[in-house]
Amino acid sequence: MPVPKVNTTDRPREVPDGGEGARFVVNTSRVLEEDLEYVDEEAEVAFVVPTGPWCALVDGDEVPLVCWAVLDSGEVYGVVVGEDGKVDVNNSVEELDGFQTYRKEK
Repeated sequence: MPVPKVNTTDRPREVPDGGEGARFVVNTSRVLEEDLEYVDEEAEVAFVVPTGPWCALVDGDEVPLVCWAVLDSGEVYGVVVGEDGKVDVNNSVEELDGFQTYRKEK
């Protein structure tokens, strides 16, 4: 007896439960995606959004933020102009020595 195939190309279809002596198994996406966590790759920048009137407090000085970087993991951090005058969204202002917090500019 051939193993039945389920074609879901045009729409999902009802599948028999198999019962005793079933000769097939139906796997859903939940088998692969339940509580899925990627541990092999570092989070990547997914979005860059404007900061508005926010700045970073570094060694007591207000440093204007250029943008917020939103990672695909959901983490968000501020980005500032680097010492070389360039903006790199992969560099968090939080990694600077002396970083204290974020706050709205006065």
